[in-house]
Amino acid sequence: MGNVPLAITAANQIAHLVSDPAESALVHQHWGLIHLSESQDAEAIAAFELVMQLAPHGSLRIAAAVNLATCIVHQGKLRRAIEVAEQVIREDPLSNLDMALCHNLCMMYDLENDQTSAAKKAVIVQLVKQYAADDFDSCSLL
Repeated sequence: MGNVPLAITAANQIAHLVSDPAESALVHQHWGLIHLSESQDAEAIAAFELVMQLAPHGSLRIAAAVNLATCIVHQGKLRRAIEVAEQVIREDPLSNLDMALCHNLCMMYDLENDQTSAAKKAVIVQLVKQYAADDFDSCSLL
């Protein structure tokens, strides 16, 4: 999947540009994506969890949450993946209602296939109507 050697080179170059690579959310995000592309879910999960610790808010945190939930689903832990996505939205619905995050969460609700899935999706749609930008495509959530 993709040009992994080039991605590794780019991640190493980014690491050299920052003052403390161990504390750089961007460096860990890149390594998480590299691990994800190589089906190294445990390593990817560790990287994305670290990104979420290092980036307490913003688009990098949201991207890490989307990727973390994806990795957790790959491990067959759907309920845990849903909790990750829900928690990020719960933290700050005004800022964290990202289209990819909401879409993936609604897809996970569909996979969950329980009696509350439709109601959970309705809550997300309502949050989007209340907090999201006008250009948010809520049709993808249904």
